[in-house]
Amino acid sequence: MSYQSVGMFWKIGDYLAKVQDQEQKKGREGMDGFDEAWILILNRLASFASDEHSELRTSAIHTLTNLMVHHGYILGMPLWNRVLNDLIFKLVDEVFEIYMTLTRVEAIPQASNVPKFGSGSKAESKDAANK
Repeated sequence: MSYQSVGMFWKIGDYLAKVQDQEQKKGREGMDGFDEAWILILNRLASFASDEHSELRTSAIHTLTNLMVHHGYILGMPLWNRVLNDLIFKLVDEVFEIYMTLTRVEAIPQASNVPKFGSGSKAESKDAANK
């Protein structure tokens, strides 16, 4: 996948929001199709957000966030619940796992001459530091 795909999902989401807003202003019923379209767009962006390429991850997270900030008002409460529970919380867990994997550091062996906190007197610590 590429940045162009992420950009395309922004354009699709933006267009979808405009059409949905117009339909709601006309008082039309049966907006379930819009909800499913939003889920598809947001799920796809979330899948990019756990990609191995950091630039694509960053772009997908940015786009996902912007779609929700700019067009979140149009989503109903049931869809918001679904997005939060099925998408956002899982995404946060995935990104956290990626972060932990990338920043995992091997334990550094303890040096034998470094005094441990609370051991010995101040005089012993000064003697060890002077050696």
